[in-house]
Amino acid sequence: DVSVRTAHRAVFTHAGQVYFAASKIFVHSTLHVAFVSKSVELAKTRIVGDPFNSTTKHGP
Repeated sequence: DVSVRTAHRAVFTHAGQVYFAASKIFVHSTLHVAFVSKSVELAKTRIVGDPFNSTTKHGP
């Protein structure tokens, strides 16, 4: 869980406005399915929308 949250921070920090995002995430093959599953669940919770809305987590 910690690794998935950390990876998401590395990918989504600054919403792509700064050259900072991780472009590759290496995961051991024995953890791959669980990591991807948890990562997809977490990504679905991100609120994309108007950057001036306080509930938005990721602007367009």
